[in-house]
Amino acid sequence: MPEVAIFLIFMLAMFVQTSAGFGSALVAMPLLASFMGTRVSAPLFAISFGCIAIVITYRYRHDLKIENIWRLIIGSLISIPIGVNVISTWDEQVTLAIYGAFISAYALYSLLGFQPPRFENKNWQWVLSPFAGMMSGAFNTSGPVYVIYGDSQRWSPFEFKGNLQILFFLNSILTTTNHILVGNITDEVLALFIFAVPGIIVGTALGFALDKFINPDIFRKVILVMLLVMGIGLIL
Repeated sequence: MPEVAIFLIFMLAMFVQTSAGFGSALVAMPLLASFMGTRVSAPLFAISFGCIAIVITYRYRHDLKIENIWRLIIGSLISIPIGVNVISTWDEQVTLAIYGAFISAYALYSLLGFQPPRFENKNWQWVLSPFAGMMSGAFNTSGPVYVIYGDSQRWSPFEFKGNLQILFFLNSILTTTNHILVGNITDEVLALFIFAVPGIIVGTALGFALDKFINPDIFRKVILVMLLVMGIGLIL
């Protein structure tokens, strides 16, 4: 049943998010889009993640370094409406293929161990952030852009989680707002949201309880392999 699938998908996605600090959309969106398309899955995930993002952000608030990311915040928020417009107007198969190619490329990039150069000039954030915002609006997946930038800055694991959570939280608010404005938050989306909430609660609780026992390197590789498989599936 789709209701059970939605519960399980959001449980897994939030477990990944609270354990690794990112990745919920990368896990949930390909699975959701594969059986309900992006025009339903994108607004569904946006409103669902917004409910728990504030909790995760509060947990990592002491690790946030706003002076290092304010340009990313502004640039991303400006470009989110473009991404929302993409899924509202483009052909569904085209958007699925683009999304599949995006997450496959990110999974390969990470699995092959590429290390981005260090962007010493903070103005690089103005270059990267519009793309992050567009991906957030279209697929809720600004994460790969932020992760690559964070890797380039050699952020500590705690700073990494703290900075990413506020970025995800603010993106989710504006993404949801834009979905509302263009009419993507339909009765169907709201009905499915009811089944997402229990999965969010269970997955978040499990993640907070078990993250200290998880080997982050092995966990990350497992998630990346899964993303590669799902990305190829969306392309095909």
